[in-house]
Amino acid sequence: MPQICEVSHTVTAQADPKAVWDLICAPCSILDWNPRIVNCDSRTDDQGQIVRDYVLHPGGDGAPTMVETELLRSDAIMTITYRVEMVGLPITDYVAQILVTPHDAGGCSVEIRSRFVDLEVGVDASELVLGFYTIGLETLAGRVAA
Repeated sequence: MPQICEVSHTVTAQADPKAVWDLICAPCSILDWNPRIVNCDSRTDDQGQIVRDYVLHPGGDGAPTMVETELLRSDAIMTITYRVEMVGLPITDYVAQILVTPHDAGGCSVEIRSRFVDLEVGVDASELVLGFYTIGLETLAGRVAA
């Protein structure tokens, strides 16, 4: 039976929060900080929303894909909210948010949190999502470390 899931992961980055934010927001920069993404195309849809098409590892025919549509972005508070449609994964109704929070002593926290429906087809979708977040954010934090 399908169930609603919430997943989040946070890392601390020893880097300028604005530099981290700029990297996250750059078109298809996820290729630089999440090794689970093997291809990305970025475009603007008819409503002016930024849309990114991803192919996940392993690449090629039959690989899982995601279409991410930005719903809201605030550079002032460094947050993006987006919806993702997935093919090849047991997940639907996926909405997530990325936040960059500056620390008073320098550096920042980067958090991804999401809510989605796990279709329960023999795969723990929460574990898949958490693994995706963990490898991506840990790679990001290492890449931007000062």
